[in-house]
Amino acid sequence: LPTVLNSYSTGNVRGYTGVGGVVGMMYNGSVAGSYNLGTVQSSRAVSGGREPLNMGGVVGDTTEDTKANAVIYDVYNAGTIGDDDYEYYGRHVGGVVGRLSGTVEKAYNTGDIYNGYSTVGGIAGWWYSGNMTNVFNTGNITVRVDSSEENARTAGSQVGGIAGASSNEGRPKALKNAYNLGTIRSFAVTNSGYDKTLNSVGGIIGNVQGTNVTSITNVYTTNNLYAAT
Repeated sequence: LPTVLNSYSTGNVRGYTGVGGVVGMMYNGSVAGSYNLGTVQSSRAVSGGREPLNMGGVVGDTTEDTKANAVIYDVYNAGTIGDDDYEYYGRHVGGVVGRLSGTVEKAYNTGDIYNGYSTVGGIAGWWYSGNMTNVFNTGNITVRVDSSEENARTAGSQVGGIAGASSNEGRPKALKNAYNLGTIRSFAVTNSGYDKTLNSVGGIIGNVQGTNVTSITNVYTTNNLYAAT
């Protein structure tokens, strides 16, 4: 299987889908001993449609195919993800990986993350399947949902210090030895029909869907959490 080993990026990356500081899209294979220092951004404006876009500091996307099993080991991101004007967005955004199907071990994020929509985590945005072990986030995460758009009003946001949200589908998942020190915030731009209860914010996981997370062991977070309209 292909391996990206001992690689790094210091340049800025911007793309339309599957956007990553080191790897855009993985199915299987591995990334190890690698890091990103550059800014990672989407090219999809908030005023446009909300099609899926997966974006991460190291890996953008590892798909949702149940046979996929990417390995992300000994990596980190120190670059900023997103833009602090919130003009662009990703649907699933993570400090290390945007959408995870596989294993993340010995990984961390120190970069700040800004996003105009939906599911954002300090390590993984959308946790579809697999395990995360020995991971931490110290970057601040801020999400601003434009509640003037219909699907933003109904979908809300899911923001967490380690994972934005965990899927009830895919293989069982486990999280072990993890911590978050970053401030986690999610805001709505307006009150126009927006249900603020749909803002899910957590120090570790923003939204646990169903019972497919089998274990969470030895984790902790600070209490800097904000959800508001």
